[in-house]
Amino acid sequence: MAVNNISLIEGIRTCENLQKIDLTLNFIDIEDLEESVDNLADCMMIKELYFIGNPFTDWEHWKDYIIARLPTLTRLEGEDITKSMRMKATQNFDMMAKDLVYASRARIEKKIYEEKQPKNENAYTKEFRKECYLEEVQRKEDAEKSKNENSMFKDFNEFEE
Repeated sequence: MAVNNISLIEGIRTCENLQKIDLTLNFIDIEDLEESVDNLADCMMIKELYFIGNPFTDWEHWKDYIIARLPTLTRLEGEDITKSMRMKATQNFDMMAKDLVYASRARIEKKIYEEKQPKNENAYTKEFRKECYLEEVQRKEDAEKSKNENSMFKDFNEFEE
């Protein structure tokens, strides 16, 4: 579901066996994080999530908030969730929930203000997001190519081609 103009995670409550979701480079903002995570919480098999490139990832507590809210989650952004990470997130949940309310209100106020301002050409747009995605794909291809070139199996890889 990466790069799909998603601004709210919804309609997944009945996906009983959903285990992994990649929501990279979408438009989920801080004021929709709580509802989106509420919907994810109903997916009892969810194990792995990816969110990089969503506006809410600017909030400093987003990872801990998600870890605290989703007890079945074992990986976030490709990183294993440890017991200590989960304990820290759970202990700080009340503080994060309050901060989320403040951050959401501030973001809504900022959006209202920005709507009244002239449009910025460098804003987070569909085109900009697509460009970022294509750059990331190219970076991964280059890294894989470099890995294969530096591999001790280089001669074997060339033989296979």
